[in-house]
Amino acid sequence: MKIWPFGKLETRDDSYTSTLISLLASRAQGRTLAVPSALGALEACAGVVGRGFVSAEVEGRGVLIDALTPSVMELVGRSLIRQGEIVMLVDTTGGRLQILPCETWDVEGGPFPSSWEYRLTLGGPSRTLTYDWMPASSVLHFRYAPDAAKPWRGNSPLEVAALAGRLSSETVNALADESSGPVGSLLGIPKDGDDDTVTALKSDIKNARGRVALLESGDWDNTGGGNVDLETKRFGANPPAALVELLEVSSREVWSACGFNSALFMGSQAAAVRESWRLALFGVLSPLGRLVETELRAKLGDVTLDWSELRASDLSGRARAFQSMVGGGMPVADAVAIAGLMVDD
Repeated sequence: MKIWPFGKLETRDDSYTSTLISLLASRAQGRTLAVPSALGALEACAGVVGRGFVSAEVEGRGVLIDALTPSVMELVGRSLIRQGEIVMLVDTTGGRLQILPCETWDVEGGPFPSSWEYRLTLGGPSRTLTYDWMPASSVLHFRYAPDAAKPWRGNSPLEVAALAGRLSSETVNALADESSGPVGSLLGIPKDGDDDTVTALKSDIKNARGRVALLESGDWDNTGGGNVDLETKRFGANPPAALVELLEVSSREVWSACGFNSALFMGSQAAAVRESWRLALFGVLSPLGRLVETELRAKLGDVTLDWSELRASDLSGRARAFQSMVGGGMPVADAVAIAGLMVDD
C-alpha cells in the first residue's frame, strides 16, 4: 500500500471499541442510552448535509473526481454534522488515488497545520491498519467549528450547543421509557371468590403486548346480575402533553444549532419549506462545501465543488429577484449575474 507521499504500515487485530461495549452492556441491563448522537433530529440534519454533498459535482483532474466518490462525499458531509470532523488518508496503491476514512487518529505538531503529524487507524472487517506518523500532506482533515485553543480539533454543532443536545437527548430518552412499558387492555370479569389473583394479573399485564388482561372487578349472583364492568380499559404509553411539546422545542434547538430552519422538517406551507431549503443551501451546504473545498485544494490540487444541481431548486426565487432588479432599473446583464441565472457555455 502506497501512501501520499509515503508512510509506515503496521497491522493489528480488530477489537470492540469502548463505545460498543458500553452500548451492549446498556442493552443487556435494559437501559436506554441518552446520547445526542442518537437523536433523530440530529440525523435529519446529517442526512440533509450528506445527501447535499453527494449532489455536489466535483470538478478537477480525473483522478481526483474518481477518488471523491459519492460515498466519500456523503461521509464527509455527515461527519461534519455528527462528529464535527473527519480524517481521511490519501492512498496511491497501484497508481490509483484513493481516499480512505480513518476510525481513530492522534495529532502532534506545532501551531502550523503543515507541521502536524497523524497516527491513524483504519478499520476493516477482520483487522485494522495503523500508520505512524503520517505528514499532514498525506492526510485530509476536515473540521467544523474548531476552537482557537485547539485548532486541530473540529466540534459538532451539538458539542458547541451542548445544552441543546442534552435537552433533546434526555427528552427523547424519557419518551422512549414512556413507550417501553406494557401495552394492552384490561377487561373486568365476575369475581368468583377464589384466592387472590393479583400475582397472576401482574404477570398478564407484563406480557400483554397489546392483548387483553382479565381483571376481577365485581360480584356475580345466581341470576346473572351484579356489579360487573365489562368495558375494556386501555393501558400503555401515555406521555404528558408537556413532554411531547418539549420534544418539539428541543428538536428545533437541534435543527437551529445545525443551521437549519425547523420548517424544512416540519413545515406545512410550501413557501416556508422552499425558503427553508434556500437557507439550507446557501447558509449550510455551500459554506461547509467551501471548507471542504479549501482542504482538498491544499492537499490534492485544484478541486471545485459545484452546487448548481441543488441551486436549480431555488430557480423561482432567483427569477423573482431578477425581475425586481430589472424593474428597478438595473441592466439585464448585471441582474442575470447577481441572481445567478447565468449559464456557462
